[in-house]
Amino acid sequence: MKVIKEPENGKNFVDYSTRSTKISFNDGEISADLQKKERDDDVKLDVCMDYMGGLTFGTSGAKVYVAQIFIPARQYKEVVDDDYMVPYGDGGEGDGTIDGQEHTKLEPVPFSMDNVELTLFEQEV
Repeated sequence: MKVIKEPENGKNFVDYSTRSTKISFNDGEISADLQKKERDDDVKLDVCMDYMGGLTFGTSGAKVYVAQIFIPARQYKEVVDDDYMVPYGDGGEGDGTIDGQEHTKLEPVPFSMDNVELTLFEQEV
């Protein structure tokens, strides 16, 4: 995961940790499985502090912006569809071809935390 600190020379940032595809803040106060948040479009998750000092996802009721998680859109790769059943009368048995040409499908590329970007914003003391 790429981590960006704003400002770069800041000193006071929220604590976070990652494990597998999960991220947590302030020793588990809030957490999310980022793989489950991945979509076909880019996703931005806002991490904020409410008026009582508790962390929340989203800006509703937020007092301070703490961090932003950026998850890029899900990527796909084209693969041969070996289960493709040839249409009526072509005599095929699901070998993935139509008149000798391969039939393909899109499969999602496995999620990687390496593609996630976390921006931390310095907090006033």
